[in-house]
Parts: sequence; C-alpha cells; structure tokens
Amino acid sequence: MSAAPWPDYCKKETLAKRLNLAVGAVDQLVQRGLLPPPIVVGEAKLWRWEDVDAWLRQQHADAGMPVEDPYLSGVARAREAAPACSSSAQLDRPRVLLPDTASRNLKAG
Repeated sequence: MSAAPWPDYCKKETLAKRLNLAVGAVDQLVQRGLLPPPIVVGEAKLWRWEDVDAWLRQQHADAGMPVEDPYLSGVARAREAAPACSSSAQLDRPRVLLPDTASRNLKAG
C-alpha cells in the first residue's frame, strides 16, 4: 500500500507547493479571501486540502467558470485543432513532412 502523495492537512509551504505558488502568495490569497484561512492546531497553522479544493471549486462555480480537468480540456482542444481527413485514402497513405529546404531541393532537382 503506497502512501498518499500529499498530506490531508498541510503547512503553508506544502500548500504553496501543491498550488504552484510562492509561499508569500498563500498569505496574500487568504487575506484577499481567495483561499480559506488555516486551521490552528496548537501553534501550527494547517490547511485541509479538501477544504482548499472545495473553496477553489466553489469560487469557479460562483464566477460561472466550469471546473474542468485540464488534461481532458487539452485533449478536446487538440482534437478540434487537428485537420480532418476528407477520404479514407488519406488515412492509408503515410505522411512525410519535409523541412522547407529539403522540399525546395526536391522541386529543383
């Protein structure tokens, strides 16, 4: 049984790392109401990840922004951007992409 990659309750440094923020940004976001305040346990200030995640999701929902999986969103954008093949013959034929200099040499020769 493997341990969870992140603790359920974390210090400011761990929370900042998990959110990919500078440590000082955590305090600023709490002051601005963009992150929940920490829970005080003895002298330790801790954040419960489930509370932080729920807080962020609620802010997105309140702003009318969908909460989506960024990977799946990227896959959908890549599918939309990919050129569609118009015939099955194009699917069977291998595509070879040549750099501009190589294609010019082929045309000249």
